[in-house]
Amino acid sequence: MNEREIRVRFAPSPTGYLHIGGARTALFNYFFARRYGGKFILRIEDTDKERSTPIAIENMIDSLKWLGIEWDEGPYFQSKRIEIYKKYVNKLLKEKKAYYCFCTDNELEEKKKRMLALKKPPIYDGRCRNLSEEEVKKHFERGHKASIRFKVEPNKEIKFNDLVRGKVKFNSNLIGDFIIFKSDGTPSYNFAVVIDDHLMKITHIIRGEEHISNTPRQILLYNALGFSVPEFAHISLILGKNRLKLSKRDNSTSLLYLKERGFLPQAVINYLALLGWSHPDKCEILSKEKIIKSFTIERLGKSPAIYDFEKLKWFNGKYIRNLCSDELLKISIPFIIKSNLATEKEIEKNYERFKLMVESIRDNLTLLEDVPENLKFYFKSPTKVEKIDEKILKDFLMALKNLKNFNLEEIRNLLRNLSKKYSDKKMFYHNLRIALTGRESGPPLDYIILIYGKEKILNLNYR
Repeated sequence: MNEREIRVRFAPSPTGYLHIGGARTALFNYFFARRYGGKFILRIEDTDKERSTPIAIENMIDSLKWLGIEWDEGPYFQSKRIEIYKKYVNKLLKEKKAYYCFCTDNELEEKKKRMLALKKPPIYDGRCRNLSEEEVKKHFERGHKASIRFKVEPNKEIKFNDLVRGKVKFNSNLIGDFIIFKSDGTPSYNFAVVIDDHLMKITHIIRGEEHISNTPRQILLYNALGFSVPEFAHISLILGKNRLKLSKRDNSTSLLYLKERGFLPQAVINYLALLGWSHPDKCEILSKEKIIKSFTIERLGKSPAIYDFEKLKWFNGKYIRNLCSDELLKISIPFIIKSNLATEKEIEKNYERFKLMVESIRDNLTLLEDVPENLKFYFKSPTKVEKIDEKILKDFLMALKNLKNFNLEEIRNLLRNLSKKYSDKKMFYHNLRIALTGRESGPPLDYIILIYGKEKILNLNYR
């Protein structure tokens, strides 16, 4: 990297909740900035008045915070920068690099249909391009609304070097004069982006490949305004397992959904990082710090990445099983309370017991929402059973009664020594589990005994 400060941005449009595609883009920008000691800027592109909502903005910001993405500047809101955009569009109008267009939406739609019917690219026909100042004045006097179009020089080759895809080129004849300011007085996406990226001194634009077609328009605007052009890196699409484009209606792609089901942010970061990027040592379980240390654009792939929800769950299970008991209980508490298994006060009062409970079910967890279902076991009285080996139960109760130090290690020793008396150890543990719980499966027996407590076990009704 050269000596200039790296500056990148994540600029979502708040028209819905943050999904994994946007989250991955944010992460790649964040990793890149942190890798090279640069700045990560957050910008909210909320000029679409009809579709942008305060709830979506709040969700975007909360989701980024949940992932642990810290921005150095922002959030900037495009809706509050309209006067800035007007200054630059007026500059282009004054320099005759842009013009007023009075074509209505209906007229433009008809023109588009005709072009498509003729199998031609549906570009603007330039009808208003050469209107005189007098004609423009008359349109305004009649109350006609105008958008503003940028003049595109015909038959011009627009080239750029994409840091992921290599050399890319477009012909301006396939673009045509495009709108940079809408008739409602708001800037187009391509125009606002160029102004903001220049003023915010963005050096690298890392975004999804669906934006490649926007790049030539933006380069034309950079050049017309006398701005330096940043470097571009267009990352691969994320497809579903069916290799089709992910639907935003699919809940499993929403970060809010993942959070509510009990995914850990560190697991989500790890998984998303590997969708389109690979670690040089082919490592799979990676902390945020380890990803940052190794992150380079050169290791971004061109091919579509495949989003596998089950693989994400696998990652999450790995991370859950690596948590210490205190941390596991801490992040499980909201799920326990929500399920009405216990109140916050009850958990606080019996903290050590609850810590043992979640520890006992750790290996059965994939999501934090699994915690209450697995803990229900401890909140129900053992089911009475008819057929158990009385000798096994009698030996166990006698040994338990004589156990001086009631702790996990001594309980394990007790079970180990008792099981040696029986040729079929599996049968021993099976009978004891049924006698104590009335169930054939559940958490490890040593934890069950410790959590039940000596007094409760000795006084259970085994008939």
